[in-house]
Amino acid sequence: MTKKPKSTLVELPTKLVDQAKARLDTRGLTLSEYLALHLRLMVRVSPSHLTLRDEMPFGKYRGEIVETVCRADPVYMTWLVSQNGKTGFDTDVIELLNEMAD
Repeated sequence: MTKKPKSTLVELPTKLVDQAKARLDTRGLTLSEYLALHLRLMVRVSPSHLTLRDEMPFGKYRGEIVETVCRADPVYMTWLVSQNGKTGFDTDVIELLNEMAD
């Protein structure tokens, strides 16, 4: 018999949660969807992937530094990060994109 995974409850200030929900509503996302996406990304990322200092090896920004592309076109980079297994990015890229989204 397989055990069902436990859920973890995290308590956050109500004001913070309300602000996050309002921002996500404008993007058409629930807080649960947003958190699940980012938790999946954290698990998938491995240190051997592209870092902020690397050059983009493909796409419309080929040859540009990853950090420059993150700052110039965060929507494109967020889309790239969300693509399952096609290209991996190190945690420093994910963290910068998350900071910029706040």
